[in-house]
Amino acid sequence: MIKIIIFAIFVFLAFKAITNIYKNPDSHFWDFKVYYFASKVLMSGGNPYTSGALSTAAGSEITLKYVYPPATAFLFAPFTALNFQNAAMLFYIIKLIFFAGLFLIWFKYFDVDYKDPVFFLYAYFAFGSCIYIDLMTGNVSVFEQVLLWTGFAAFIKKKDWAFYGLITLVSFFKIVPLLFLLLPLIRKDRGAIKKILICFAAFAAYACLQMLFMRGLFADFIANAVSVDERGAINPCSLAYFKDIAGSLSARTGGVITPVFFWMPLYAIFASGAVYLLLTKMKKEKIDGKELIFAATLLYTIIAPRMKDYSYILIIPSVYYMFGNYSRNATVFLLLLVSFNNTTIPYVRDKIWPSYSAYYPFFLATIIFFVWAASRVFTRVSSAQQQKARSKQLP
Repeated sequence: MIKIIIFAIFVFLAFKAITNIYKNPDSHFWDFKVYYFASKVLMSGGNPYTSGALSTAAGSEITLKYVYPPATAFLFAPFTALNFQNAAMLFYIIKLIFFAGLFLIWFKYFDVDYKDPVFFLYAYFAFGSCIYIDLMTGNVSVFEQVLLWTGFAAFIKKKDWAFYGLITLVSFFKIVPLLFLLLPLIRKDRGAIKKILICFAAFAAYACLQMLFMRGLFADFIANAVSVDERGAINPCSLAYFKDIAGSLSARTGGVITPVFFWMPLYAIFASGAVYLLLTKMKKEKIDGKELIFAATLLYTIIAPRMKDYSYILIIPSVYYMFGNYSRNATVFLLLLVSFNNTTIPYVRDKIWPSYSAYYPFFLATIIFFVWAASRVFTRVSSAQQQKARSKQLP
């Protein structure tokens, strides 16, 4: 009975969210609006990176910048054949299809139990409701996630070139995921260095071609990308958090502390320490390819220099796996994750720890990673034990 109630709640919430976005496209999809008009400007011979170019094309103010390589703007050219509202609806439908595909990948390859209603409720609320945020903004994150997790599936199946190709393809849009190419080195795969160098050469060729044939556009892309300095709830990552701490200390000491000399070593120590813990764990314990993926996605999440709120979709199956496949109290823990969504505890948010709200996903991911890496809290249990525990928790 509890399973039915939980699943019904998820269906209701999902339906409400989808219909709300569908009925009000103008108040959502601000990221897609940037993509759409950036493509329009570029196709008409303009520069989508210059100030005001997107607003002029849209006929209304667009405050966000286009921060992706110029070649990526051509991907949105087919949408410009439609007016913005129809294009947004088409894009939205495609996103829903890709989300269905993403869930299927998790179900088939990454031990996510499609019969577990708690997973669906957890996925809806987890990390500040990152799935809903992605749908609301119209970002390309779900396409990135499908490519990444398809690549990860290839990694655990040891289909090397499929893995390398998909990760490299993702990096053509968002550069930082190139770090996942290092996974075969951690697993000590044969010939990994050669294949990684080929992928880096392919990425370098992709960048160089744009520098040669779109020199001005590429320079403006770099300028736009570097100028973005988002902090807090929309970019809850370690680098942003340390910058906030440094800025606060500088203000309190009257400028005695120079922010950059504080946050830079702090971030370097944090990131290197997290990497060290993963490598140490790999040496001490036998970790299979699947668990390595889950650990690596958590590590990436907490050390990436930019991790937008919707990007936390990346670790939804990782956290589920760590609790669901390692803890006999998975349901309890997952429901706690839902309960501690940053919008549900205003007293803690406003009175006890104001910065908790803004960086809640980062704090949670960090705690889970360090507990996994530094201890044996997540003790393996058999499949039979997992099923028995779940059946007891959800009669």
